[in-house]
Amino acid sequence: MVTLTQEGIEGNRHMQALVRFGHVMMCVSNADHYLHRMETLKREVTLENVLEIDGLLLAFSVTYGRLFTEAAGEFPRLDRNAVYKTGELRTTHDRIMEIRNKRYAHEGAGRDIEFSMGVELKDSVLTVKPSIAFAIPGHEFPSYRTLIDVLQTYTYEKLHKIIEKASSALGVRIDFPHGPPPAHKVGRD
Repeated sequence: MVTLTQEGIEGNRHMQALVRFGHVMMCVSNADHYLHRMETLKREVTLENVLEIDGLLLAFSVTYGRLFTEAAGEFPRLDRNAVYKTGELRTTHDRIMEIRNKRYAHEGAGRDIEFSMGVELKDSVLTVKPSIAFAIPGHEFPSYRTLIDVLQTYTYEKLHKIIEKASSALGVRIDFPHGPPPAHKVGRD
């Protein structure tokens, strides 16, 4: 019989890896949720919908990107080439990273946002009309779904390898939920 202590479990490097990888699983679940919301949001050209999809795209691209960039602390960084084995998947990954970096995180608006200012002088009154136009890449969502499905499978398999190592190192079976991710149950108020 193996005697385990809380300190022995918390100090075990395999268990620490499991905890760190739990952050990856959380990001994958969050990205999946944001994508699901974008996929199922009613397609109406209203300011409310456009802003909601843009906010979801922001959350999706930044959360997804966090998985593949250097992060503070002990958050694991995934390797694009280890996760995605085809050129098509890597191209989709690169597109999401481009949206993240150019549209939201670093370089400014990028190619998907256009700011303009209309001015009209009439009867000694200058009327200024700001205009913002931006593209929502809804046509790309199916390829994002494929990418997230592959990412979920990859992280699930990697997580269970970590669990096997931790179980072996601790000398006990570790129970962890198995099966597909929970179904989406998102309703509108």
